[in-house]
Amino acid sequence: LKEMPRIMKKFNAYFWTSQKLIYDYLDFAIKNGFHYDLLFWGKTNPLPTKNNKYLPDIEYCVYIREPGAYFNNDQPFEYYKKFFISQIIKSQYGHPTEKPLNVILPSIAISCPPSDIVFDPFMGSGTTAVACERLGRKWFGCELEPKYVAIAEKRIEAEKNQLKLFTT
Repeated sequence: LKEMPRIMKKFNAYFWTSQKLIYDYLDFAIKNGFHYDLLFWGKTNPLPTKNNKYLPDIEYCVYIREPGAYFNNDQPFEYYKKFFISQIIKSQYGHPTEKPLNVILPSIAISCPPSDIVFDPFMGSGTTAVACERLGRKWFGCELEPKYVAIAEKRIEAEKNQLKLFTT
């Protein structure tokens, strides 16, 4: 092959990751000349486990953007903060790494134009899909665990029904 076909335009990508993998993502971004940033979710009520470490009160997200990729500068000011602070709320969906909707919504609004598609390769309970439905974005996702596929389907359908109430 002389050239690989592109399945997407210039991309924006958000990688929720462990602290151990941050270097690998940043190294990839730097070597390829991509823009990057670190985003954080600060939890006000982390698990009270120390085990010779600091509390697990931060989740890390590496944001990588190809030069020239879409970036919406017209969103509310608070959408551009790099540090989201909220409580961990016991999930009604039962997924162990579920992110709050208020952390995911700004990312999509900033980095995906209304005409494009969001891909979530680790869909879990469907938070990204729900955010896309709220923002009127097309989306598709993958999830290996049948239990979470069923949960995501119900959650997305409930979101669509809720949105219908506001549009009729």
